[in-house]
Formats: sequence, C-alpha cells, structure tokens
Amino acid sequence: MPPRSGIRAPIQLLVEGADAQFFFMHFLNHMGFNNVEVQGEIEWRGHSKVYKDAPDMIKGLGLRSKLDEEDLAAFDRVRNEILGRLDPSDAEISNFGGVTELHSFLGAVWNAPRARTTIEAIGIVRDAELSASGTESAAEAAFKSAYAAISASELNPPERPLQVVGEKPRIGILILPPGESEGMLEDVCLDAVQADPAMPCVDEYIECVKRSVPNWRGQNRKKASVQAFLASRPEPGLKLGEGAKLGYWNWSHEVYSPIKQFIEDLTGH
Repeated sequence: MPPRSGIRAPIQLLVEGADAQFFFMHFLNHMGFNNVEVQGEIEWRGHSKVYKDAPDMIKGLGLRSKLDEEDLAAFDRVRNEILGRLDPSDAEISNFGGVTELHSFLGAVWNAPRARTTIEAIGIVRDAELSASGTESAAEAAFKSAYAAISASELNPPERPLQVVGEKPRIGILILPPGESEGMLEDVCLDAVQADPAMPCVDEYIECVKRSVPNWRGQNRKKASVQAFLASRPEPGLKLGEGAKLGYWNWSHEVYSPIKQFIEDLTGH
C-alpha cells in the first residue's frame, strides 16, 4: 500500500478494486458531486474552466509538435496539482486492495496527515463474495470483516449494512449487491441493463461457452457477462469502470436506489 501524503477530501470512500473505484467515481458525478478524486486522477465538473484532458489543452494552446507519453504524463501531473489548489475535491475514492488489507488501509487513512480535521465521512464498499464459513452468508462475512476493520481503527462501526452512524466521521458499510446474500458489483451493473436488447445475446453467448468450453469456470460468469455486454456498445473493449464513464450502466435504474440512499446518508449530499 503506498504511503498517503495527506487527506484532501472530506468524504472518503474505500472500495474493493480498481473497477469499483472508477464506477463510484462516475456514479458520484452522476449524483451531482462536483469534484471526485481517484488517487490522483480527478473527474472535474462544476465551475472548473481548465480542460480535463491534456491533449485538448495542448491543441487549444496551438502547439504543433507532437508530445510523447512521458510529456503528457508530466503535463497531467502539473494539471492535477493546479486543479487541486484551485478547488479541493468533494470526495476521494481509494482502492484498499484485497480483503485482508482493509484493516491496515483504513488505519492509514484515519492516521494520515490532516485526516482527523478533514474527514467528515468514511464509507467502506465490499462485494459479498463467497464465504469460507458454512454458517454465514457471503454478505454476512463481508460485513463482519468491514466491521472488525472499523473497530480495530478505534472508530464506531454501524450494526448493519447501509446504516450510517456517528458524527465526524460518519461511518457506513455498503455490501454489494445491497440486500443480497452474495454477489458483486458486476451483479448490480448487469441488473441495471437487463432490459437492454443486447442482454439475450449475452446470455446466449455465456450458455454457448458453458456447453462448448471444457472446464470453463462458471464462477466467472458475471465478469464474462459484463465483458460480453460491453462488447455490444459503440466503444467496445472497455472495463466495467470505463463503461461507467460512458454511461453504459443505465444510471436511472432502480437497482441503484439503495446505493444512492447510502451515499446521501453518508455524505449529507
């Protein structure tokens, strides 16, 4: 886990995986948050007059010489630094890595420079992956793990998923999909596009693979379905989080309602 140089945003959302980072980055923007930061990459809306993309800015300046990737990366770092000084982010979304890393990551967040004077809310988002125990569901195991990490950081955890407790910081745990015993972010996204004309084709493709490919790992069905659906879009070959940026996951669907309510309760937005 990279060291944290300091906390910039009052809302800290800790998620499981890079796809979840970018999904929630665009989800929060859809909800109306002005500036949402994902570990150095900032999605800017609202009143910022600075171009978002470095190539567009270079074109606007009238520069004719072609810049290589190293030049663009350096330019992007300077752009983010300037924007960061102009207008702090509303929310910062961090990938805490694997399940076993949540405890140490949360501790690093809460003990980072400026954290206790800056942070107003901390939300933890986890998939309800398969449980190693036969006595509890995957969702129960995921919640228990997040609960333990919060307690170990000397913060007060909620007693159930979707509940937000405390003041400065407010604390909440979101287990995906909300209200289900097991699943993941992919389930939420696929539920949102079930009415899309491409979905029967996606299901047919997955069933064909199951019949035709020996030893196909059925537990990857949801991830494979996401990739098959994204292949049907105008710009194929994207990851789940990149599809979120282009609005491919039907933000208006009611499946997002409990997630939106959780974010509203957590942030007061």
